[in-house]
Amino acid sequence: MKGFKTWIIVTAIILFCISAASAFTVSTVSIDPSGSLIPGTPVTVSYKVDFSGQFPSGDDLQFFTELDDQKWTYTILVNGVENLRPVSGGRTLTIVGFELSYKTGDEVAVRATLEGKAPTVTETTDKTIIRIQEMDTSGRSIDSTKVERTAKIVDTGEVPKVISERDNELQTYRTHIDEKAVLGIDTSAAEAKYNEAKLKIESARARPTTQYAEALVDLTAAQTSISDGEKALDKAWAEDEVATAQVPINNVDSIIAWFKGNQSTSNDQQLPAIVAKREVAVS
Repeated sequence: MKGFKTWIIVTAIILFCISAASAFTVSTVSIDPSGSLIPGTPVTVSYKVDFSGQFPSGDDLQFFTELDDQKWTYTILVNGVENLRPVSGGRTLTIVGFELSYKTGDEVAVRATLEGKAPTVTETTDKTIIRIQEMDTSGRSIDSTKVERTAKIVDTGEVPKVISERDNELQTYRTHIDEKAVLGIDTSAAEAKYNEAKLKIESARARPTTQYAEALVDLTAAQTSISDGEKALDKAWAEDEVATAQVPINNVDSIIAWFKGNQSTSNDQQLPAIVAKREVAVS
């Protein structure tokens, strides 16, 4: 019996120490504008958090964003009655549990709006537009409650940089084509790939900054065309080398055929050596 009582006491202590996460749902998060963002673009986020059951008074409800120039506006609704709270700034807005901890039968919700601007980035990357989560009494995030929305923030200087890289690659490729053409090599396939790459680069150059993703697709296609063109150029050069080498081989074959076709030379001692050298040449 003593052991059973001890087990009950230990269990009670554990249950008392563990902070139970409240149950809440987040209505559809509205982000305007949606999709990729250019630094400095004004962004408005709207959402609603509905609670089922009593929110732990020792926990907090936290909102976080990586937007700049933040402005948080929110109201706490209890049984349909709104309680508008003061406007706040900063990356993080924390609503203490005491403000949300009502009786189990009460209908409690938070309706919030965040206004801010897309941050400056040194490279295109995903940034947190809004994160909603419950924090326990130790200030740690309760991961099971986390709701997060991100957006890709575009480095507007990235596209011009990649365009410059492709221009240089295309110029180098042009040099390779011209070098092979001077040697009499067929460069028609390589020229076709050159024109493809040039058109894609020009397409990327003409696109507005709002078509960042499309511009990068164009530039990737241009890089592929240049790579394929270099391969076509190497193939044409190799085929030309083989064709050039085939002429003396054909001459040797004619000599060998002549030796073998004449009774007086078919057993000539030089013939095996000529045949052996011919085989080495084509191997």
